[in-house]
Amino acid sequence: MDIRIERATAQWQRIQRSKRAMPYLLYHLGPRREACGLHLKWDGVLLPVDDPWWRTHFPPNSNGCTCGVRQISKHEHQKILASGKAKTSASDDGIEPGWAFNLGL
Repeated sequence: MDIRIERATAQWQRIQRSKRAMPYLLYHLGPRREACGLHLKWDGVLLPVDDPWWRTHFPPNSNGCTCGVRQISKHEHQKILASGKAKTSASDDGIEPGWAFNLGL
């Protein structure tokens, strides 16, 4: 199994265990941005852990994708929203065929 898939699965399990204290996820681009070109529009997406969008957009979202998520608290969520650096909605396009699922579910 691909190590990225194993990591994503383990991360999703950790997120589920700690979502009461840290109920939000922030999508961010990884260091290999050229491999994530279609994902640029998702950089900064900030949604609740249980938002349906994460069922299909929890990274990785393509071969070579190095995007990730960071789990955050309600307090940090408010600070990020106040800064104007977050997106509270996201498009559904940009995932390569065969990657439109959350590996941890």
